[in-house]
Amino acid sequence: MPELDIGKQLKAGKADPIIDLALGSDKFTELNALIDKHVIDKVEQKAIIQETKQKFSANFSRVAAQKLQAFASPKMSDSDSFISHERYKRGTYGGGDYLDNSAHAYESATSGRFYKARRKIVDLVRVQKKSPIKFIKLPFTLIPGGEIAVKYTFKGIEAAAKAMGSARKARKRQQYDAKNLDGLTESLGEKEALRKVAKWHAKDISDLGAKLQRNLAKLKQAAVLLDTRQVVLERLIENTFNIDGLHHDEFQESMKIKKARNDVAMSYHEVKHYIDKIQQMCFVMQATSVDVTAHITCFDAYLDETKELVDWSFNH
Repeated sequence: MPELDIGKQLKAGKADPIIDLALGSDKFTELNALIDKHVIDKVEQKAIIQETKQKFSANFSRVAAQKLQAFASPKMSDSDSFISHERYKRGTYGGGDYLDNSAHAYESATSGRFYKARRKIVDLVRVQKKSPIKFIKLPFTLIPGGEIAVKYTFKGIEAAAKAMGSARKARKRQQYDAKNLDGLTESLGEKEALRKVAKWHAKDISDLGAKLQRNLAKLKQAAVLLDTRQVVLERLIENTFNIDGLHHDEFQESMKIKKARNDVAMSYHEVKHYIDKIQQMCFVMQATSVDVTAHITCFDAYLDETKELVDWSFNH
């Protein structure tokens, strides 16, 4: 019996004549073993890739992101720290727990220019890191004539990177759809699954504000035109009752009415088009709101646990 490429055969999706002949023989047992081995190898490869991704996330990507966030997070000054503890211990300023009494420290730390500058730096890095090609282009922009070199040298690379990015986004958007929440919760945990779903739904509305505003303006203009055309059609029909039949051309009047009716029909469908479009945008926003609210509710409960931890820390 000739050697078979099991992987190739599985991808083809159709039975091979050789396999059909082997069904009634002992050779089918060998084929079955080969198929099982191929499938197991694929599962093991996927498991290795997933484990590598998790290790990278836990040991490098997530750590780097947390350090970056820590750099931009507000720092409590020594004086604010002293005031917060004293307020809690003395029960002054209306009492309350320590976190309530330390709210002034956060407001103080986030009002300075240095904090805002750090925040801008972090936001810039977060955006730029998604497009490594921008970091490569940066040195060229600092030398005379470098912008011309960048324009022609990186044009093909940018096009390829953009195509890969679009494909990645489409795959991620499908992977982290709300309908897959149960499976995502099992593999990622509840908080991370909710975050992923909320994040990728939020991407759908990232530029929705401008689109919604533009389509509302178009709807207004289309509705005004529809109203004007309706008035024209009504007047043409009324004129047919007011003009003596001996002194007007019926064919010409009917052609005017026909044109006016056609215009009204087209305006009707134009208004309906924009209504459907805006309703779809509203549906996307509502769906995103539901997913984001579920994510926020989860973390709101998490903050209650944080309060308990802080209160417990005062007893040790």
